[in-house]
Amino acid sequence: MPRLPLLLAAIMLTASPAFAQKVDCKVQITKYQKLLDNDLRIGFVGKEIYAKASADLVKTNELCKAGQNDAAIQAVLATKKRYGYPPQLQ
Repeated sequence: MPRLPLLLAAIMLTASPAFAQKVDCKVQITKYQKLLDNDLRIGFVGKEIYAKASADLVKTNELCKAGQNDAAIQAVLATKKRYGYPPQLQ
């Protein structure tokens, strides 16, 4: 039984937001652009929507390059939602 409190403490520490891995905006932008590229290729998304979403990602990439990771992540999520993609990170 003495191991249980130690195990619970370890679980709580690793679940803490302070220990959560930070999401990289560059990775998320790249993943979404690749998804858009593939969706255009297979005809899932039209050229007009592809162009608009890609233009949004160019602006989002500028935020990312400027070190505004959190703002860029939020912009990726907003762009996904705007164009009908699930607004979640991968």
